[in-house]
Amino acid sequence: MALAMQRWNLHTRIALRIVVMTKGKPGLLLFGMMAVTWFLSMWISNTATVMSMMPNVLAIANELESSLGKDRTHKFTLAMLIGVAFSASIGGIGTLIGTPPNLALDAFLKQTFQNVGETFSFSTWFFFAFPLALVLFVILFLLFLILFVPSKRNPLHIDLSDLKKKYQDLGKISYEEIVVAICFVVLAILWMFRGDLKFGDNFKIPGWSNIFPESKFIDDGTVAMIVSCLLYMIPAKNPCPVKGSKTFIMDWATTKKIPWDIVFLFGGGYALSAAFDESGLSDYIGSAFSSLSNMSMPLLIFIVVFVISLLTEVTSNTATSNVFIPIFLALSKSLDKHPLILSIPVTISCSFAFSLPVATPCNLIVFSSKKITTKDMFGIGVIVHMISVVVGTLLSIWYAPAIFGYSIDDPVPSNWIIPDSS
Repeated sequence: MALAMQRWNLHTRIALRIVVMTKGKPGLLLFGMMAVTWFLSMWISNTATVMSMMPNVLAIANELESSLGKDRTHKFTLAMLIGVAFSASIGGIGTLIGTPPNLALDAFLKQTFQNVGETFSFSTWFFFAFPLALVLFVILFLLFLILFVPSKRNPLHIDLSDLKKKYQDLGKISYEEIVVAICFVVLAILWMFRGDLKFGDNFKIPGWSNIFPESKFIDDGTVAMIVSCLLYMIPAKNPCPVKGSKTFIMDWATTKKIPWDIVFLFGGGYALSAAFDESGLSDYIGSAFSSLSNMSMPLLIFIVVFVISLLTEVTSNTATSNVFIPIFLALSKSLDKHPLILSIPVTISCSFAFSLPVATPCNLIVFSSKKITTKDMFGIGVIVHMISVVVGTLLSIWYAPAIFGYSIDDPVPSNWIIPDSS
């Protein structure tokens, strides 16, 4: 679905439309840039989202520098570049498909335990992670607004004529863009309402999958495959902007652009997780960390978030999640604690990579513009990092249990069966 949006330039239309609507007002423009990046990164690769936003950001930055000078516009340029990078990392937390660590947690849970059921699905993750992503985004924007946006006494006048022309050159929204948008909305709705939505103990919205006699055979992956396959069956009416020939909404040439290296990295992580159980390493880890059973769980969660967030500043987010999620799942089993108590903090903290250019491809892309330095990113990145650690810890302790239906002291659920390694 993400590749289809990129293939027909739907993401570009969304980005340009929002930027043009800001009418060049610095505060609104910064909000528009960051908000569209934050939203798109929930559904598209964080890296692809930042790359699609960079031409817009650089066009504005270059226009400001040529008309007002670098000294006067440098802080606002920093805000746009770093704000876009950080917004992509934060937005990816919001959905199960937003960033690889979220998908890794889903896969490891279902590999380590059976009958996980609706405790962990697209909708339950969304109800937990979207508020987290929203809170972090609001804090991020307000922080950048205070630190970087010029005051009304010294305003910037931003000319958006070039971006307006780009938007006008796109013409009217095409048939193919409409099809992709409709499929995207249908996919999101089917994901959200597939399983039962429970609000407290007395109110429940039945999921649509219940109309089928074997609803357990329908999961989030089933929905994704069905809607995605439709893209290969719906003919296109116009030449593709990429290939220049009439075809279907999606084709195999575009599909080959899927980052298969990430898929193989996931596979390696699953093999590592299985090896933990088969070799007895899970039991060894549990015994080695048995002293942690005496530590208060809120303190342990804070330590987990803090340590993993530091590691992900210098290592791949995907690799970090693939290594540490199985470890903390094994630790949860050994301590007889609910698996989500520690694995959720591990997962979200893998996205708290803000301080260094090498921490995430998003940071590296904006750093490659040569308009910011490592010192620029590190200075604001450390502040955002620590805010994220605090907010992530608090929501993991008090909000996640309410959404996923467990107590912080609960053991492994009795209906979550640990497969027999024999």
